[in-house]
Amino acid sequence: MPKQFLAFCTIGIVNTVVDFIIFFMAIKLLGADKVTANIIAWFVAVQLSYLMNSRVTFKQSSHQISFKSLAKFMLSGIFGLIVATASLLILNQFMNLILAKLFSIFIGLLFNFTLAKYFVFTKSSANKL
Repeated sequence: MPKQFLAFCTIGIVNTVVDFIIFFMAIKLLGADKVTANIIAWFVAVQLSYLMNSRVTFKQSSHQISFKSLAKFMLSGIFGLIVATASLLILNQFMNLILAKLFSIFIGLLFNFTLAKYFVFTKSSANKL
């Protein structure tokens, strides 16, 4: 499990860079507003994250990659965002914003990894739609 978690974190760093690049490209090249650019960036990054995590972190073969597991991964990402945001808001009542943000990132990371491991990339998720 520590190897999986490290791979998950490393892929998360790569996806953060991709997210930033897509976000600013959408603003500069497409003239998108911040919210639209953020949605576009998240959508691209979460798909890349799914592909990399399915192959590298959770060792899924190409025939196990499916729309169903992608949808589950995207749904778990949305729940992770909600958990991280709620954590940020609660923790910020007891500590400064920077510390609250750091802790909320860690809480979101643990939540997302747990969902990916036990909800998205399970043996039953190998069934394609």
